Amino acid sequence: MKEAYCKVIASTGIGAAEDNCDEIFPKLIKVVVPQPMHDDYPAKLLASATEICANEPYSWVVKKEEPTIDENTTFQSLWSDWLARIVHS
Repeated sequence: MKEAYCKVIASTGIGAAEDNCDEIFPKLIKVVVPQPMHDDYPAKLLASATEICANEPYSWVVKKEEPTIDENTTFQSLWSDWLARIVHS
């Protein structure tokens, strides 16, 4: 799931996430999602999660639910509270 999440994040514009997942993941998950991303980022995340997680090599079922992002949302909470809830193998 961590690898898939790194691919999702990378596909939404945080490019280093996929190439350096093991290195960047511990740092990234503590970062609060910046305010300028709050409006369009939920739709981008859902589209990326659907594209990446529903296809090979994962082939998971993805619930069509955008994350709720506010001033306290971290990349950790997007992973553990949102992605883990909408993806089913």
